[in-house]
Amino acid sequence: MRKRSGPARQTAQHNQAKTLFIDCSIGKHPVGALRSAGANVVHLDDIFPQNTPDEEWLTEAGKQGWIVLTKDKGIRYKPNEITMFKKSGVVAVVLVSGNMKREEMAKLLCESLKNIFRAAGKATPPAMFALTRDGKLNQKF
Repeated sequence: MRKRSGPARQTAQHNQAKTLFIDCSIGKHPVGALRSAGANVVHLDDIFPQNTPDEEWLTEAGKQGWIVLTKDKGIRYKPNEITMFKKSGVVAVVLVSGNMKREEMAKLLCESLKNIFRAAGKATPPAMFALTRDGKLNQKF
C-alpha cells in the first residue's frame, strides 16, 4: 500500500483534524456513514441533553471549531437565529433540500465531505454554506 504524500496527505490529515457536528434536524442516520468515510463526527445527542437550546450547542461548537451540519431553515432566515449563529463563530453547512430520505442525506454528505472540509478550511468563522441536493456548496456569508 502506498503512502499518501503532498497535498493528498495534507487533505487527509486536515479532514481527520476537523470534526463534524450534526444537530437533531439531520438525525443520527448519517453518523455511521460519515465515520465509515473517515470523518470525525459528533451528534448533538452524544454530548447534550434533549431540547438543549441552540445557543448552548452552537456556542460549544464554535469553541471546539466543529463544522456544524444542519437542515434547520431558521438558522438561515430568522434574524434572531442568524445573530445567535454569528455570535457562536461557527462554520456551518445547511442542507437546503429538506425532503431527503435518511439514506439520501447520508450519501450526499459522504460524497460532499471533501468539498465541505475544503470550504470550511478556507472560511473565516462565522460562515454558512448551503448544500444542495445535487452537491453544490454555496457560501451564504
